[in-house]
Amino acid sequence: MILVSVILPVRNGGMYLESALASLDQQYFQDFEVIAIDDGSTDNSHSILEEWATRNTRVKIISGNGRGIVDALNLGLGVAQGKYIARMDADDIAMAHRFEQQIAVMESHPDIVGLGTAVVMVDPEGRMLREIFPVVNHEDIMTALHRGMGTALVHPTTMFRRAAVEQVGGYREAYRHVEDFDLYLRLSDIGQLRNLAEIGLKYRQHAKSANSQHSRLQRRLIVTCLKERGIDLDWSIENDREETLVDLYLKWSSWALGGGYYLTGVRHGFRAVTLSRFELKTIRTFLGLLRLGRSNS
Repeated sequence: MILVSVILPVRNGGMYLESALASLDQQYFQDFEVIAIDDGSTDNSHSILEEWATRNTRVKIISGNGRGIVDALNLGLGVAQGKYIARMDADDIAMAHRFEQQIAVMESHPDIVGLGTAVVMVDPEGRMLREIFPVVNHEDIMTALHRGMGTALVHPTTMFRRAAVEQVGGYREAYRHVEDFDLYLRLSDIGQLRNLAEIGLKYRQHAKSANSQHSRLQRRLIVTCLKERGIDLDWSIENDREETLVDLYLKWSSWALGGGYYLTGVRHGFRAVTLSRFELKTIRTFLGLLRLGRSNS
């Protein structure tokens, strides 16, 4: 029996897919299968997957329906053979020790149904932005979730017990874009959620990610998801607006400067300024970030 099934949804991920697959191939722990769901790609993703599948028998390709992430994830779950489900995205890079460390904890703690790791955020070119160390114990994770923090566990780092995910009904289409947040809450009804303090993933950020494109909708769905459980989240969402590219580059600049990655912070701050057509407000924000970055260095 295979111990781990890696669920890897892919849609037009050809730019980063080779690196993602290579990082899985280099895992210290080797008893796993990779279920790659090609969800209607129009780039070279399918040919990359086919090439990997011909030389690596653990890679299995499923043709998705082009219906999006939730459908793709559930298709993968439906054919998974492993005792554990490991999530992975086509644009991320798993650290070589990730599965080894997660399996050791899951095998020795049968009460844990979901286990994430810390991450290092990288930009589209792979430059370091900042490290994120989520809270590690179940109680703190639940507090964070009840406050609407979807990154209480970082989805592409997670490993779940397959039986637990099946017991709670898998991913739900009603909560697309926060499908992970919804799943965590339902899993918490039947077991413990934890995080490893060690970094297990390089978590790539880019303008086409769901978190960037659907930030307003995500906040509204989180409020709805918690309300379903009788939790009223004190968020004002009436004046929510979508994150712009200028906002995104300023955020990356802030992260990088705060994390000590000064040149990367300057690069993204300057992108924000030029995209805003040298808007005075953006320039002032960037200059403020630079001052904070220098004081932290």
